[in-house]
Amino acid sequence: MDILLYLPLKKLIEMEQLSTLYRDIIRKNNLSHLIITLRRVKNIKYVIKHYNFIKYDFNNSNITNKSVKLLRNCHTLDLSGCEKITDKSVKMLGKCHTLNLSKCYQITDKSIKMLGKCHTLNLSGCSKITDESVKLLGNCHILNLSGWRITDESVKFLGNCHILNLSGWRITDESVKFLGNCHILNLSGCWRITDESVKLLGNCHTLNLSWCDKITDESVKLLDNCHTLNLSGCGQITDVSVKILGNCHTFNLSDCKLITDESVKFLGKCYTLNLSGCKKITDESVKFLGKCYTLNLSGCKKITDESVKFLGNCHTLNLSGCKKITDESVKFLGNCHILNLSGCKKITDESVKFLGNCQTFYL
Repeated sequence: MDILLYLPLKKLIEMEQLSTLYRDIIRKNNLSHLIITLRRVKNIKYVIKHYNFIKYDFNNSNITNKSVKLLRNCHTLDLSGCEKITDKSVKMLGKCHTLNLSKCYQITDKSIKMLGKCHTLNLSGCSKITDESVKLLGNCHILNLSGWRITDESVKFLGNCHILNLSGWRITDESVKFLGNCHILNLSGCWRITDESVKLLGNCHTLNLSWCDKITDESVKLLDNCHTLNLSGCGQITDVSVKILGNCHTFNLSDCKLITDESVKFLGKCYTLNLSGCKKITDESVKFLGKCYTLNLSGCKKITDESVKFLGNCHTLNLSGCKKITDESVKFLGNCHILNLSGCKKITDESVKFLGNCQTFYL
């Protein structure tokens, strides 16, 4: 009978027609392996009434408060984009382990303040929530608050979150300095933060500071323990700090226009490295990057065949817009799994014939 617990929903419904025994087994078990995906209100009502499922995906459906009220004991519930639901039902979902309410535009602090015990909570795009409720969410393990105007007043209480997404906020150093214990922290687009708080984030495992253009080498050089670091668009970053960060596993320096070969030559140990738009780098450093698994050099217009011929062991290689490379180096790239050579106008059939082993190829 255990095999019934591993069948998809459609098969389960077919099986329960065979006997009352099958029906009782299926309807009384919570079937935790399944995430039930439904959109039609009629189907939602039927399933909630007759089954004990605990994981549901109702995103962008017309589900209403009446049905949501029946889901208070769910483990996982996706209500993203369900514009009809309000505080009336959401306030009853505090026992959910994982709850997605992104783009539920009607919900307010009245219900959110009841959700502080959720393990994983997504509130991105919930434009009516304020600091009043967010400050009560500090015990959430994973919290997504991207895109709205929450302030330092509540963010300073979120330092115990394991994974925290604050991208697009107008927060400042006043609250960010309390977030150093976060394991994964997304501060992308938080343009007001400076070195004062960033220098305290060195213990983060994964840190996204893209387009935080006020930060400088003063704080970035202290982030050498980060496993994954995104500094895309941080225009003040220079070789002074980048050369210290060679132990990063995943490193995004796209559009950091001040960095040069002086630091890039130290990044050969990176597993994933994005240098797109770093227009100052040349063959002098690129020839040291052949051990990178994923390497993005798109728009690095100074590189030539002299270094590209050393990149044949890369799994994923993006050389789009590198207009100086020719057949001379491309013929060495046949072992690449994914290869992007779009905009490389000097390449001909002479080298393309060597790329038959590439699984994905752009020209």
